[in-house]
Amino acid sequence: MPDYSSYFRIKNYTDAPLELLWKNKPVKGHWLDDTIPGVIYPNTEVTITLKDDFGFDGSEGTIAYAVKWPHHPPCNIVFGMRLPYNATEGYPSISWVDIQCDAQEVLDIEQGHPPRTNAYPITAFYTIRYRENIPLKVNLKKITVPGPLFPVLMEDGLCPNFAIDHPLWSAAEAGKAIAATTCMNSTPKIKLVGNVDLKIRQFKLKMIGECTDNGHSSPATSIEFDLPVDQNTGNYKVLVPLALNNTHPGIPWGFRGTISWKVLVKNTGKFIPVTTSPIEIYAVSRALHRFLAVEGIPLDLLRFIVLPTRNWPKAGAGGVTNYVEYVVKRIHGESGFKYETTLGGTSYASLMASGDLTRPGSFQLAKWLKNQKITSEKDCHVNCYDLAAIVGICLGFFFPDNYEDRSQGLRWFEMFPFGFVEGDLVGWGQVNSPFFQGNKALMKVDRKDPKRTSFKRHIFITYNGKVLDATCGPRTGTLTLNEYIAKAIDHTEGLGKDLDWYKNGPGTFSSIFIHSSMADQGGSNDFNQISRENDGDANFEETDPAIEEVIEAVTGDKNRPKDTKGDDLIVYFNVNKLMEEMQSTFKGSFKIDGQLYHQQINEFKDGGHHVCWKLDFKDTKNKTHPVNLDIFMSTRTFTSRLALRRFMRLSNNPCNGEVKETKSRVKYQLEEGALLRAYWVYGTLCVNLSAPKGLGHDAFVNVVEGLQKFLEKNDSSEKTKVSVGEPVFNKEQQKDLKVGKTMKVGVNVERAVEFKWSYGYGNVVVVGVEKSSGVSNIYTFELCARTPGFDRVAFTFVDEFYREQSAIFYVNVEP
Repeated sequence: MPDYSSYFRIKNYTDAPLELLWKNKPVKGHWLDDTIPGVIYPNTEVTITLKDDFGFDGSEGTIAYAVKWPHHPPCNIVFGMRLPYNATEGYPSISWVDIQCDAQEVLDIEQGHPPRTNAYPITAFYTIRYRENIPLKVNLKKITVPGPLFPVLMEDGLCPNFAIDHPLWSAAEAGKAIAATTCMNSTPKIKLVGNVDLKIRQFKLKMIGECTDNGHSSPATSIEFDLPVDQNTGNYKVLVPLALNNTHPGIPWGFRGTISWKVLVKNTGKFIPVTTSPIEIYAVSRALHRFLAVEGIPLDLLRFIVLPTRNWPKAGAGGVTNYVEYVVKRIHGESGFKYETTLGGTSYASLMASGDLTRPGSFQLAKWLKNQKITSEKDCHVNCYDLAAIVGICLGFFFPDNYEDRSQGLRWFEMFPFGFVEGDLVGWGQVNSPFFQGNKALMKVDRKDPKRTSFKRHIFITYNGKVLDATCGPRTGTLTLNEYIAKAIDHTEGLGKDLDWYKNGPGTFSSIFIHSSMADQGGSNDFNQISRENDGDANFEETDPAIEEVIEAVTGDKNRPKDTKGDDLIVYFNVNKLMEEMQSTFKGSFKIDGQLYHQQINEFKDGGHHVCWKLDFKDTKNKTHPVNLDIFMSTRTFTSRLALRRFMRLSNNPCNGEVKETKSRVKYQLEEGALLRAYWVYGTLCVNLSAPKGLGHDAFVNVVEGLQKFLEKNDSSEKTKVSVGEPVFNKEQQKDLKVGKTMKVGVNVERAVEFKWSYGYGNVVVVGVEKSSGVSNIYTFELCARTPGFDRVAFTFVDEFYREQSAIFYVNVEP
């Protein structure tokens, strides 16, 4: 008897069960119920029979199963077959399948059947699996880093919008990374913003980022996290840690590479490629030097000193064991500069180059960075001033976050006379005669050769009492001053007989003079942006007279914003304390109900925090008026003419300020608020109060007066003002101070965050500073009598708002 039955062979190669939904009443034939399972389990196959009836009718019917994903609505699949008794061209034997769900692109179903042969049944095959390449999209729109630490000066010298949510990458400029900084003592978090195809919004999704770290030997890092998708819109916004391999605890690190993103559609085991984003981020110390923290960190400097730290076992000859050693070896052995072997002249540092101990100096950092890039093509020279300066600057990235430890730790020393040396001279190798004027045959001569040259004067620094010298050696922070003098100087008898300055032999401890003008001291000292009027910036070597005239016009005294209280409503604040007190006391003080919220001010180039209280003010007639109190806290400031010059030259945003003219009728237009921000310092808030026209003048004045009283109450300028006592010293020591002897002077100080000192004539010099531990605020300065004569020493202390107070000490040095 002929058999025209249909067999449905269903193979479930997904990880989800298929549950029976329904089977229809066959058009022809009947179902064999014992072949129809209620569930087709993952990775199994079944054969369902649609039996033909007795006679010559054939078989035809449909059956439906649902893919039961755990976190997504089921997907219905309808299977059908037809096997007629007498197949014709218009009525053939067929099988079919229909997927009925939004996520049908996730599934791939292979379906078919062999041709009919005589009067025999046929078997249709249905293989259900997940697509290898799911044709649905996941979009990544931007990556940001919330709360960046310091602004970064990009390669063009422009600092991009330094905002609360700082952009690292955006799809609009997919090939561009925007560098950012974060704190080295915590794992940074990055925020990803984007959307997914609505057809997969209800699946459980996992985002995976595979990091390729350019230039690092460490293995690739993977970032994996569940993707929280809004079920209505398909949008996602997620904050995830950027945990990288091979970072050293408490040590700055950098990542410059790409992250290739893909999304795993859970339950399918299949991936949807998203995009590849270049990322550049650096983790540094919060106690960074002030001029870099305020003006911005040059990206090239981050790439040179911070980026290689994750490879540091290979950095420098013999590897390194700590960050101080790393910095010195990196600058000594890998910066590409060579010592100036003719006269030993400085190329970048002007710090006391004339020997004037009272004059602060500067360092041409931009010029140094520009030349560092070409050292492989061209000889670029440095001396001990330059090397000590750049070591001191680079150490700022590695300072412990403890501010006091930082300010106590770094010291700049000058030693005269110094003496003969032997060691690895930066850029040249082993020498014992450093001024060989390029003649390599004279790099090493006989120890007592009269042609042997020496260091008459030498500059080096100490960090936490240990010597750092990137010029010759190098010395990497393992030697005390006395140990350094013993090892760095050749003490062979009979050297330097023809040198007047060497008549008493090489330098000793009494030949060392300590200077307060070092990068950590802030204020107007060297390496601080305020004193770097001539920065040697590679981008500004040609002066534009029109630009300079505009700068002169906008930085004149009459144009400086005021920082007084009263009508200006601009005062000094401890920001965190102000926020806490306003939330706790504002309502009761003013009978005002308010709500605090934060938002980013996009129209401000430098970003910042914008806090707004929406207030309801009740006047004397008990009528309620809405009042807005806006406070803008700047997170990016201009503190110098150089900064304003850079802003004017490189701003690529359309200016929206008023068009003005200089005296010579040169027209200029600055971004709105640029001049005001050019003179803000940390902790300064700009307060703006506004109200609708319905609020009468008297009522508005009452609000203003109340606000002023509140601000004055919370003005921390007086509470944080530095207080300095009179010098305390032994009067007998002062009276009997003679050349070569030392004495100590104590100063009781309150609320100082930085300190420095200066001399009238340099007859005495500071050779040591101590601050008592515990709650004591006494700074003890050790003075050494250098030459006979009168001198005036000013010990100056600075508070968080750069206000200075000094203690003056007078002394006369006897021969």
